[in-house]
Amino acid sequence: MIFFTYYCFRKKYFGAASFIIWTIIFVIISIASLFPNVFKTFQPMFQVARLFDLFIVLGLFFLVVITFINFIHLQKLKKKLGRYVQQDALKQKNYKSSDEDSGEDS
Repeated sequence: MIFFTYYCFRKKYFGAASFIIWTIIFVIISIASLFPNVFKTFQPMFQVARLFDLFIVLGLFFLVVITFINFIHLQKLKKKLGRYVQQDALKQKNYKSSDEDSGEDS
């Protein structure tokens, strides 16, 4: 996934900040998969019985945050698209009415 993140960054699908954030996330997930004992120090702090429970809770939290961020961006895109459609419709209406006006004078 780190390679795919780099590939998307090179294709300019997102900026440097997003690249750094996603790379850090994938590195942490890789370390957690390869060396799960590293995270045992956090187990008592979050008061979970097993390390796997900690990963499940963190994963669910991460999914909720990403879903909310996607929802916010989707709402912004809907508003932008609505404005562009309205502007395009007004331009087409003005273009047609100016063609009709010029046709009547001839």
